[in-house]
Amino acid sequence: MTTQDVTATQQLIRARERILASVSHELRTPLTSIMGYTELALDELDDVVAQLRSTAADQGVELAVEATGEPVLTADAHRIRQVLTNLVVNGIKYSGRGHQVTVRTQSDALGAGFDVVDDGAGIPAAEVDQLFTAFFRGASAQASSQRGVGLGLALVKGIVDAHGGVITVSSTEGLGSVFSVRIPSPDEGTRP
Repeated sequence: MTTQDVTATQQLIRARERILASVSHELRTPLTSIMGYTELALDELDDVVAQLRSTAADQGVELAVEATGEPVLTADAHRIRQVLTNLVVNGIKYSGRGHQVTVRTQSDALGAGFDVVDDGAGIPAAEVDQLFTAFFRGASAQASSQRGVGLGLALVKGIVDAHGGVITVSSTEGLGSVFSVRIPSPDEGTRP
């Protein structure tokens, strides 16, 4: 008879269940009860960027904002700031010293929102489709000294989805990445 101590495995399973319960709770918060009319204005982007500027400086990354107008969003302002903050922090963490992260306001056929652009190492094509999967960390993220459990982008996608919006990523290894968030205008309804 072979016996095996499964205590560590059980602890990991319980920790995973706690994390999933927390994520699930965050995403179940009814957005309709807290939706408000907010403008994603240049000064609001600057407030988020200002809060992250020292983090960027510590990592040797330049942080910039390029506003091409002031897109109007009907959204939970706190959650959209959470999305923006997560994407900018990831850009800072993974672009590397001597690189730049830029936040650009955008409006197009999908709605209004922003792009977070970095000129860092980029993401391997084989990993791009998995980026928004809970607990996924790419090979470079696992090899780096950056801490994380692979939940940030899954939460970001959940928030954007809950707003009826879309989040996309395009990346080329060696050239950087662009994460684009669009929330439909109230008169456009939600995407199918």
